Formats: sequence, C-alpha cells, structure tokens
Amino acid sequence: MGISLYSLYCQIKFGDALAFIHAQKAWRGDATGFAWQGWWQMLMQITIGFTNWKSGYIKNPLHPLFFLIIIVSGCFLWRFRVHLGMIKFRYGLYFLWLWLWVLTKDELVKIALVFGGIYLLWLSRAKIPLVTVVYGFSSFALILNTGITTSVERYTYGIISLSMAFGLLLSHYPRWGYPIMYFFGILMFTFSIRFAHALWVA
Repeated sequence: MGISLYSLYCQIKFGDALAFIHAQKAWRGDATGFAWQGWWQMLMQITIGFTNWKSGYIKNPLHPLFFLIIIVSGCFLWRFRVHLGMIKFRYGLYFLWLWLWVLTKDELVKIALVFGGIYLLWLSRAKIPLVTVVYGFSSFALILNTGITTSVERYTYGIISLSMAFGLLLSHYPRWGYPIMYFFGILMFTFSIRFAHALWVA
C-alpha cells in the first residue's frame, strides 16, 4: 500500500508513477541486471589487490602473498581444530578474518554480506516464516539486479530476514557472537571516522 500510494503521488506530482526509480538513473545510469564486471572486480581486488588489478600485472606481490597465507592458515586451522581446541580455533579464525579485512577492506564485507547472506538465508529457510524467506530472497534479487555493486552492503543491512537468520545461527553458536560483535564494533568505528572526514562509507 505504501509503494502504491507513493506511486500515485509521483504520478500526480511528476506525471510518472515510477519517478523514484527513474531518478536513480542520475546515480547509476542505465545499468540493470547482474553486475558481472563489478563483482569480478571485487573478487580480483580481494585476491590480488587493487593495485595489481588496476595495473594488469603483479606490481605489489605482498597482497596476493598475504591472501595466500591467510587461506592456507585457515585450512590448517580447520584441519587441526580438534587438536587445537575450540577456543584456539575460534580466536585463530577471528584473527585471520581481521587480517583479511584489513587487507581487503570494503570488498570483503560486500561479498560476505551478500553471498554469505543468501547462503545463510537458504540454510535457515525452514526455521523462519515463509513470508520472511520470500521477502529476504526478493530483497537479494533486487540488490543483485541493480546493475551496480555500489552500496550493496548498505542495502543488505536493511534485510530483516537476514538479521533473523543470523540470530538463529548465533543462538546455536553463542560464543561466536562476541567476536562478531567486536568486529561490527570496529566496523562502526571506522565508518564513523570515515564519515566524519567526509570519506565514502557505503
């Protein structure tokens, strides 16, 4: 009803019921559909680094080297998790995630939120109401069909279905909640600093 009434207002005021959608072209142009190039660019920036992707060759070998070390360390942690114990395993993964985030920044958060969120919603589909599941997948379909990757993390934050699925997951693994809260606290702090310095946030 809200969208219908707003469309009616746009029709009366501007002569275009979908003016709020057409106005987005000033921001994103005529781009629609799945942004293959944007997601591929993000994946490349995560794995080989922005400098290497931009120059077209390995100009800075440290980024891919660190990325490889993090991935191999994560595999070793998983392989020997029983011998290490859950506490060391958990803190080891948390440290590797922080290191990966410092290395890759926003691109990692975007990919983890969108594609990790879709997977999490699929895993939780039987535990949350059907209307919530449909709303969640519909929201992700809209996000992936914009033709751009700008601000996808901001759109994902607003999907209530994802928050419910994430809450259900953490109810089964409550000890993971503390490092996750610390990470989002760090994220909020860095966003605040960037916003205060008039830098791009999301």
